[in-house]
Amino acid sequence: MTPAAEQACRFVQLVAQAQPHPGNALDERIVTTAQKIAAEIRRELFETSRSDVPLTRKA
Repeated sequence: MTPAAEQACRFVQLVAQAQPHPGNALDERIVTTAQKIAAEIRRELFETSRSDVPLTRKA
């Protein structure tokens, strides 16, 4: 992973941990989207499916 990609992943994970301001739809949407992206990053890094089953990739 490139340094820029690592930095982007850290940023997304940081935003995903944030608490949106109550009633602020934009904040809520940003945090929700960041949480979804962070989940996809974790699945890719640990090579698991959405049900945490290890993926088997054939080259």
